[in-house]
Amino acid sequence: MTPIRPFVVGGVTIAPFGLSIVPFVFGFGLTVLWGLVEWERRRLSRGEAVLFRPKLFTNRVYVTGLSIYAIYSIVTTGFGFVLPTFLAMAVGFDPLTIGIAFLPFAVAAILVSLGSGTVEKYLSPKRMIQVSVVLFVVGLLLLGTVLSPTVSVVSMVAPLAVFGAGAGLMRAPVSNVSLSAAGNEKGGEASGILETGKEFGRGFGNAVVGSIFLASLYGGIVDQVLNSTGIKVSQTERSRLIVSLEDAAQNFNSPGNSAAAGGLPKAVQGLLNRIVETAAVDAVQIALVLVVGFVLLQLILSGFLPNTRRSEEDEE
Repeated sequence: MTPIRPFVVGGVTIAPFGLSIVPFVFGFGLTVLWGLVEWERRRLSRGEAVLFRPKLFTNRVYVTGLSIYAIYSIVTTGFGFVLPTFLAMAVGFDPLTIGIAFLPFAVAAILVSLGSGTVEKYLSPKRMIQVSVVLFVVGLLLLGTVLSPTVSVVSMVAPLAVFGAGAGLMRAPVSNVSLSAAGNEKGGEASGILETGKEFGRGFGNAVVGSIFLASLYGGIVDQVLNSTGIKVSQTERSRLIVSLEDAAQNFNSPGNSAAAGGLPKAVQGLLNRIVETAAVDAVQIALVLVVGFVLLQLILSGFLPNTRRSEEDEE
């Protein structure tokens, strides 16, 4: 895995064995995590205080809820990065307009979240999560049909409201079913791990979904420019062009002001706005498909949850 962009610290390039540092960082993180679990086990065996009991991760319902909660953060955070970036780059919305466009999402999420307690009397957390998945998918599919360089705030109201309803409906049942499975004795540590899972999901959503969106965007721009000029390059040269574009591009909505456009033929410069818009639409569609994939993973995981309503648990 050759690094596309070298990792440099203090003028020193870090590329172990000539490879990207990313897999080594992941490996180090997993090693630290394993060390933490082992350390907690030893403290527990000596009767000392621990941050969490590793046995908690043998609870299938809790681990399933934790996984769904982390993916929930991946979905909402990744979506919250990709759509505003697209609206700014391809459509030309300013921050205020983007904020107004997201109001249906926020309002729907708040209203549905407030009413989720009532819904729990009639539906089990498992069914609520599955309904949320349906709302997520419907909202994303509706959004995918309207996104274009000429999309309006009004045309996004229904898709964002449906997506927001899914977000508002899912959070409470996932948290409740996870903490109920952990029990009162382990409630504190179970809640802390849930929050850690949420933060992991946020970071992962921004890093993975955002990176795929930007890579698709920059790659699409480079490919379309090369096709317009008839220039053939190797895969290595293409990667270098993408990195150069990432470094040079400052404002895609005004390519004439970007250093990235300066060396292009005038005929291509005239097409650059259209090229960027087309690449942005393709990139956001790819990112939305990825988000749908994460949502469907939640649906699969929900099958491992018990189908018990809160009222039935109270009776027991």
